[in-house]
Amino acid sequence: SKKFIILDGLQRTNCLLECKRLIEKEGSNGKIRTLEEFNKKLLYVEIWESIDLKSILYKMVVLNTGQKKMDYSHQLDILNLSLYEKLLKENVKVITKKEADKTRRDKDMFLLATICEGLVSYINKSPISGKKNAAEFLFERLNIDSEETHELDVIFDEKTYDYLIWVVKDFNRLLMDEYGIDGNPLLRYDAFFVSFMASLGYCFQKNPDNLEKKKKILTSLFSKNNKNKDALKLKIFKQYYKSFKTGIGEKRRKFIFETFKDFFLQSEYADQIEWETTYDRFF
Repeated sequence: SKKFIILDGLQRTNCLLECKRLIEKEGSNGKIRTLEEFNKKLLYVEIWESIDLKSILYKMVVLNTGQKKMDYSHQLDILNLSLYEKLLKENVKVITKKEADKTRRDKDMFLLATICEGLVSYINKSPISGKKNAAEFLFERLNIDSEETHELDVIFDEKTYDYLIWVVKDFNRLLMDEYGIDGNPLLRYDAFFVSFMASLGYCFQKNPDNLEKKKKILTSLFSKNNKNKDALKLKIFKQYYKSFKTGIGEKRRKFIFETFKDFFLQSEYADQIEWETTYDRFF
């Protein structure tokens, strides 16, 4: 069976379904009295087949211009579907919020909404958290009168997805081997995933060549020859992460973002994750 996503007309569709239900269950005293009459009415719809993410996002904006914007969850569900299919092709273990509500989520599975927030944070070059903020960010920059639409070029760049796949596959595998399922920070802390992706987006725009070098250095910290079985110094990280008493979410995201941003921007000689330095400098 084909999957359809409603870009425009969601409320009207729900009204039609409710009318059909009422006719079936309770009958009707209106112009349409029977289900047979209801089914004879012609309904014109426009269907786009196999459209890419750029086209979906553009149509979301055009169809909602001058109207009440569709629900934030629905907006991100549309974005997520394209991302979801891409992740499945890469054999990434991922689950949607709807699926997670119906069944038990395995510990080694990413929540699709979190990956989407990470992708938006990569584009923003700074951590964004929450469906509302992620959706508003996209809509503000996709507004057809906006001068900021060029910022979204990165979302259609394959390099963006190369980095995303590297994080959820290769880097995630290293973390699983080092810390296990329960200790893997990408899976344990949404703030860690979102902020780490933001640091990659920021540093890719600043110095992509250096970022590639530092990715290799980061990977080398997990070498079997490394006697320290805490490549990211998570014991120190947790002490600071739990120490914030006010503005907790924002401070935690900034703490992680600034630490990895510094690591990726520094020269090849800086080969350690410096949680203490970031904390002392910003907090």
